Amino acid sequence: MKMRIWPVLLSLIMLSVAGCGGSGDGIPEGADLAAYAEQARREAEEARAGGNVAAAREAADRAKAALQDAEQKAEKADKAAQAEAKELVRTVRRAARQADKSADLAEEQRSLEKLRTGWKARSYRAARGPALRLAFAGMALATRHAATHGYDTLSDEQKAAVDLADILAKAPRLPDGKPDWPAVSEKVDGFGDSPPEEIHMVLALAFLSLGQNRLALIEFEDLDVSAIRDPETQLGCRALCGVIYHLNGFPRHATDEFEALAAEDGSVGGPELQGCVHLLLALFYADRRDWMAADREIMAATRIWPNNPIGQVLTGEVLVARGEYEPAARTLEDILGAEEADGWIVEHIQRRAREIRDSDGKVEPLFHDSGFIIDMSYHAIARAAAKSKPARKLKGYLDSAKGFGAECMKHLQKVPGIGGSKDGPAK
Repeated sequence: MKMRIWPVLLSLIMLSVAGCGGSGDGIPEGADLAAYAEQARREAEEARAGGNVAAAREAADRAKAALQDAEQKAEKADKAAQAEAKELVRTVRRAARQADKSADLAEEQRSLEKLRTGWKARSYRAARGPALRLAFAGMALATRHAATHGYDTLSDEQKAAVDLADILAKAPRLPDGKPDWPAVSEKVDGFGDSPPEEIHMVLALAFLSLGQNRLALIEFEDLDVSAIRDPETQLGCRALCGVIYHLNGFPRHATDEFEALAAEDGSVGGPELQGCVHLLLALFYADRRDWMAADREIMAATRIWPNNPIGQVLTGEVLVARGEYEPAARTLEDILGAEEADGWIVEHIQRRAREIRDSDGKVEPLFHDSGFIIDMSYHAIARAAAKSKPARKLKGYLDSAKGFGAECMKHLQKVPGIGGSKDGPAK
């Protein structure tokens, strides 16, 4: 009886093999590759939405196999069928790229969830409330001093605190346009028990400037962007979100955020902030070695916001990533004679060009250097602030956030699981 089972099993195995494509990738012989890849794309997206990382990756691999089949058939197609074969490759490639993106996002989402629920996140959330109350108490004291003795009597540190208080309080201005410090002080007194929603953005900005990339991510993950009603601040939050994702090693989430921003018409932030968005998106694409997309975004930024030397700074870093060190150094040095080059730009270019020329071996691009990205972003926003009201508002947050975050860190660094050491660039 047992002996008769083997011929049946062997027949089933042979039928299974016969039903597969010759490439061994499991694609049925004669399958519609476009439909097959599209189905895999949908399944990858559904798996990502359901948090099934393995299923998302398996579907992405099927779409990739379909692309390989389509490319092989295009190579073998005769002249009459070439156009149709190439169109099929383009169609399948789009589906395969989307499936791969869904799988990557699923993997990043799993890692994000671990960070959200990890020991550092739990320690931070437990200590955050008391640290904020102490920092707000210092802010309230400085604001009362401004109300009774005047803004000019404050120290630089106190001025930064009350400037932030003014932004967060949103109190009506005096007839001469100056802050109503007694009104601001009254609002700040309530922040310890009921912080404004924007405090998530303030702390995230502060933590980035202090090298605390993980804390910035944890803080931002708790932000409900839709709860911020001011569209300009909301725009700043979304851009900050993309930067935080990038610096913490979540490139797909970062690129997603900035692609959505780049697709908008720029009516909220104006051409200057929209130019900043395209520049950062160029950096993200270059980090993935998608040179054509990086060049496209740099050109878009230059078209939207002409005479901005930061685009040339990024072009230099793209050349570094390609291993073209001499052209990279020349590209950077060409900016020095430009009228627009000043301050940070000049200092950065002189230092960076010297690094490139003096290096005997491989030079790493600055795509994951949090100091470079933060300095570059700040400089771009500061330049934009000369013409753009939304950029001026965002610069106000940037200028005043670091001191407030440092005050919070005085208390947070004593908490087990948090400490005061910097995260450094994500790897």
